[in-house]
Amino acid sequence: MRLGPAQAFLEERGRELAEIVVALLIYNVGGIAAGLFLLWGRGTLLAHPEVLVLVPILQDLRGNMYSSLASRLSTLLHLGLMEPRVLDPRLAGELALRLGAILSMSLVVAVLGGAASAALGYGFTFPEYLVLALGSSLVVFILLFPLTAILSIATFRRGIDPDNTVSPLVQTLGDMITVPALFLVLFTVPVPRFWGITFLLAVLVAVPPLLLLARGRKMFAELVSALAIAVALSTVTGLVLGANAETVLGRAGFIGIVPAFIGSCGALSSIVGAKISTGLHTGTVPSRLIPGGEALGVAALTFLAAPLIYTVVGVVGFYAASLYSLSPPGLAEYVSASLLGGLILMVIAFFETYYIAVVSWLLGLDPDNTTIPVLTSIVDVEGILILVTVIKTLGYA
Repeated sequence: MRLGPAQAFLEERGRELAEIVVALLIYNVGGIAAGLFLLWGRGTLLAHPEVLVLVPILQDLRGNMYSSLASRLSTLLHLGLMEPRVLDPRLAGELALRLGAILSMSLVVAVLGGAASAALGYGFTFPEYLVLALGSSLVVFILLFPLTAILSIATFRRGIDPDNTVSPLVQTLGDMITVPALFLVLFTVPVPRFWGITFLLAVLVAVPPLLLLARGRKMFAELVSALAIAVALSTVTGLVLGANAETVLGRAGFIGIVPAFIGSCGALSSIVGAKISTGLHTGTVPSRLIPGGEALGVAALTFLAAPLIYTVVGVVGFYAASLYSLSPPGLAEYVSASLLGGLILMVIAFFETYYIAVVSWLLGLDPDNTTIPVLTSIVDVEGILILVTVIKTLGYA
């Protein structure tokens, strides 16, 4: 019997859809865990709103850094340029490259975080933000770099496409680790000007040798440029969060779904970006003005996964707020806010993902280094704006 288009699509790509859904559900564990931690630390955030500004910036940096690493490793593995083993020499270069980028980006985070804090009338300055950004970044790096490499190699060796699984898993781990690492540094490391100057000198001394070890100055420039744009955009997210602190930190407890909500679209967009990037490298995705063929197939996979993912975000977010004795609106209201906002966001994000990847490719840049960092930051800004707008429009806060 001849299958209809929808049945044929599911027959052909059902496994990919299952991989994406499972990976995103696992990712939501991280997003919800981050939300629970933010609910737990709600008092600290109210007392230190400077930290609320920094949360999306650092979460975005984690996701961008390690999702782009996962995308890069996936491309190398698919093209046969890297052996699926943890001692491959390409990993040493990637380690030096990412560590140099982390040190450099901590300076950018500190400058922009200080500017955002000043704009909102908060008290933190460059030295305090540099200690928080660099300290928490190094904690996360020690954990996430080896895990990203191991996950990429292990999934590839088992016949699972790393593009479908590793980026969301890495973002899950990043969400779970970022806020605790930030709070750990906030509570355990002194942040007077002396420490800020010490960290600054350490960064300036360490970056040049790391660049020599990485032997990839062009790639470093691409990565850091993309991350700098991403951090600048995520600073806008921090400003939006700070300006809407009453909405997200109020008794309704919507802060509990913020990481999972914006992170889910970031993860879905990362999958689209990683697959389109691999397709551009392998020739299965032509660089056309109008997306078609494989690109539309990738879009269909993500749009099939999105309703389930955002429903889960709403349901778990409602019960998380209730757990902390807050006063959320009803379950249906929580789900409708998450689902409506998520679907609006995904439509916008697909086209942004496609065109950022294609334009990067046409400009001679590696989409693995540029697409995910820029995209996820744009999605974060749009995500928090759309979520806050939906919540206010529907009268839930």
